[in-house]
Amino acid sequence: MRRAFGFMLFDNTDVRYADASDPNIRLESATRLASRRHMMPGFQVEVQHSLGSETATERLRGFSSTIRETYRTEVTEVLERWTEDGRLEFSFKTSGMRISGNAIVEATTIRVEGTLPLAASFFRGAIERQIRDKLLEAISRTGC
Repeated sequence: MRRAFGFMLFDNTDVRYADASDPNIRLESATRLASRRHMMPGFQVEVQHSLGSETATERLRGFSSTIRETYRTEVTEVLERWTEDGRLEFSFKTSGMRISGNAIVEATTIRVEGTLPLAASFFRGAIERQIRDKLLEAISRTGC
């Protein structure tokens, strides 16, 4: 197969090279590749707790205001929205890059996951550590 500008097509189990000069494949593949969530750089953090989901959720509510205050020069446009099913949707901007995701609070775990801009993916480990530390700090607060 000729591959002047070859790229990979990803199906659930199939990975193959396509000839970029074929207009039918190129159009379909560009759409397919752009829409694949697992192709986006992302992060995932899971924290164990023994608070129960209601107490953990209460301690996390309003946490965006703490982030806003603590990191007022580094973090802007902090948004927090709780859905009816108890999931937190959030986003913020740092260094001109938008980071967004959601948190699911369960009886013994809090799972946070989201997408990162490509430039931020180089700092994924540091971002995950920071999120983990701030989650632990939030759920260990008392007097909420």
